[in-house]
Amino acid sequence: MTLLAAGQGWANDQDLRSQIEARMPDLNAFVRLVTDYKSTEFPKVVIKTPEELNKIFYREHYDGQDKRCDIGCVKALAYDGAIFMGTDFMPGRDDFILVHELVHFQQFAAGKGDQCPGSLEPEAYAVQDKFVTATGRGMKSDPMTVMLLAASCSGF
Repeated sequence: MTLLAAGQGWANDQDLRSQIEARMPDLNAFVRLVTDYKSTEFPKVVIKTPEELNKIFYREHYDGQDKRCDIGCVKALAYDGAIFMGTDFMPGRDDFILVHELVHFQQFAAGKGDQCPGSLEPEAYAVQDKFVTATGRGMKSDPMTVMLLAASCSGF
């Protein structure tokens, strides 16, 4: 495998996709261990550049400027039966991000996809934090960010 041959990471999207898919069974097992979710299905993995992820996430609010993730960077997202991962994802180092998105995939599989998206974040961040504590890899969530995301659904 050739690293750094294509922009930010992998020789091609298939190399990165294969690495992510290989990690899913163990990471999904962790999600299932610390939650009540039991689905053993795996999402489709779609690789996108950081700019493409921002465009998908922000949709009509995207201004076409690639801010290189200075503020409000979207590293990954779960949507429509797939997990969209950035080309800058590094297996091992960024597994906490994949765990977070696998929680969302499980939430959607359990029928929670019609809820306000912010209401799904506290659980995903809680599982992410448990993963970081258990493995010593990744970043724990910011409590203020989690609170604001959940509050975005309260309509105040």
